[in-house]
Amino acid sequence: MTTKKFNTFEYAAHTEPGKSESGGVHCQDTFETPLGHAFVVVTGHGSGQDQPSELCEVVLQRIRYYMEHEPEECNADVTKNALIYTSGYVYQHYKKEGAAAKGVSCLCLLYSDEQVFYSWIGDVGLYLFTGKRIHWLTWNDKQSVTGIKDDLDQETKKVLLGEQPIIEPMSNCQSALKPVNGDKLILSAGNVGKCIHTKATKRILKDSMPLQTKVTRILRHPYPDMVPQSGALIILRFHAVSHKERIMSADKKDQVSSQPKQPEEMPRTNTNKTRKNKPVNMLKMFFLALGLLAVFYFIYDLFIYNPHPPVSISMPQHEAGPEESIHVPDEVAEELTQEVDEPVALPGDISYTVRSGDTWGRIYSQFSVCSWFIRNHPPNSGRFGSQGSLIAGQRLQIPVKYSGDPQLNPHYYTEFTTDKVGRGCQNVDSSFLQSFEERAGN
Repeated sequence: MTTKKFNTFEYAAHTEPGKSESGGVHCQDTFETPLGHAFVVVTGHGSGQDQPSELCEVVLQRIRYYMEHEPEECNADVTKNALIYTSGYVYQHYKKEGAAAKGVSCLCLLYSDEQVFYSWIGDVGLYLFTGKRIHWLTWNDKQSVTGIKDDLDQETKKVLLGEQPIIEPMSNCQSALKPVNGDKLILSAGNVGKCIHTKATKRILKDSMPLQTKVTRILRHPYPDMVPQSGALIILRFHAVSHKERIMSADKKDQVSSQPKQPEEMPRTNTNKTRKNKPVNMLKMFFLALGLLAVFYFIYDLFIYNPHPPVSISMPQHEAGPEESIHVPDEVAEELTQEVDEPVALPGDISYTVRSGDTWGRIYSQFSVCSWFIRNHPPNSGRFGSQGSLIAGQRLQIPVKYSGDPQLNPHYYTEFTTDKVGRGCQNVDSSFLQSFEERAGN
């Protein structure tokens, strides 16, 4: 039993060698190359005194030599070229000895930069277990259980590695396999390959037991109606790979058993996939819309919505003009208008907070101060709306020294009666204010 763990994958490998009389001799090898990690399984076919174990060892040695020394850079054809090179070497070796050409089945796999390249010839199997399904990656349109079909769809004899100087292995060289986290690759040779699709094997693969335990149990599990178990088995489990989407280049028939699916099953399978995709797409659209709505709400809440907006109160035209007049007895007015020798101290400002619904007329009825004086009073600068309108919540300083109420401005209230300032403050301007300041001695 061989087990190792690396940054992005781990593997376990074991062999039940078997005998040529019971389905051949099987072996496997795992090794590191300058290009990545290589995995090889081999099945030698023979009977009687014709033991293929020596041939299997030669095949493993030559593939290892090629993978470690020949390629200068990784490319999609490296595993295919390794099988072609090894087949030519084996063929020439037996030809020099005058022996008949012998052949083996072989699968060569390379894991490089989180990509999987593989090539195979003969009765070997490569499967991908995704957690729910087992995909047969070494299935080919022209391959069957008993042989390879020619152009006339007739079964022909399989060409194995070493039987001819030049062979044409099958490969995934057109597109690399890219696994995702949790995927398991299963390399098999011998009888064990016929049991991969059983429910018992799937239960073992789904279990949380260590990888080496899975390999041992699959190899030694008693399957009914089968000759004594023999074969080579390697299981790779991927973790911490960067791929978010699985890409499979083979599995053209999407097989889940050792036999091709019946033609009438295909439309029903495709229809089910289409039906499953619709709710998934609708769910994605729902969450996308929900996310956009949340972003819009945050922008509105942070930059647009103001829980305490300023309230602008426009003064109605019928209230803008007339202000309440105050009647002053003639004898009092004559006495107060007499000139004084010394200036009299003016009353200070009164603070007032504008309430909702206030108008200039209401403020005048309370303080008898013309709105022009309040708007142009320096402490009130910037506390009004457009065109000098009131804003609820603003704190104003009321200059009662310009009041026409004798209670608030006992010495100069006569200067600010409606007769002098006008019923709509039309007589008040900077000249009026300057004239009063000079008379008051300020």
